[in-house]
This record gives sequence, structure tokens and C-alpha cells, in this order.
Amino acid sequence: MGLPFQAFYSAAKFAVEGFTEALRMEVDRFNIKVILINPGDFHTSNSANRRNYLASSGTDDPYREQFEKSLSIIEKDEAKGWDPVLLAKKMVKIVDSRNPAQRYIIASFEQKLAVALKYIIPGKLFRMILQDHYKVK
Repeated sequence: MGLPFQAFYSAAKFAVEGFTEALRMEVDRFNIKVILINPGDFHTSNSANRRNYLASSGTDDPYREQFEKSLSIIEKDEAKGWDPVLLAKKMVKIVDSRNPAQRYIIASFEQKLAVALKYIIPGKLFRMILQDHYKVK
């Protein structure tokens, strides 16, 4: 899902999703299994990279205040995220699987629920939920 102040990251993930879906069909006859892994929040250094952007933006940046507010929430979510070793272990099991699924969502129950809600509720309502979570005006 697209997340505020993560537009480029979100776009790249959407691109990988489309690439994966297409490639899976193209190579299926060769018995090549292409899978997509959608990880939830994991405790990584992504937040530090975002802080580097914040440090380089000027004080007159019209997004700065909102970015700082949303970034603090993103950082809290990632700090509470799972250990990346768990993701690696799950990926090993998937690779070793004879018949892997097309997609795996490796995330908390709440994050999996958010993915499901995105497809069930109206887009405007889902956007409002995200905006509320990230405190986007």
C-alpha cells in the first residue's frame, strides 16, 4: 500500500509486484516459481536513511513539519517491528518449499488486516485510516 512520505519506496514495491505477477506466468512452463514477499515492519535502518533526508531539507520546506510528525510514527512502528532474522528464516522455508504460493505477507496480524481492508473497504475510507495513523492532515 502507498504510505505517506514513502512514495518512491511504495512505487518501487508496486513495480516489483507487477513484475513478479507477469514473470510468474511467463516462466511457469519451465517450472520456475516466482514469488512475492510482502514484509511488514522489521527493525532495520530505513528510518536512519529517512533522517538523512530530513537533515538535508531546508527549514522552509513546506513538508518538513508534517514529515517530522509522520516520520516519528514510522520510526516507532519500525522500532516495534520484528527482527529481520525472522524474515530470513521464513524466506528459507519458502525457498525450500516444493510448491510455494505466489505471495507471502510476512507481517503482524494488524498489518495483514490492513492489507485485507485495503481491498474490502472504499479507497477513501482506507486512505482516511492511513492518514489518521500517520497524522497526515
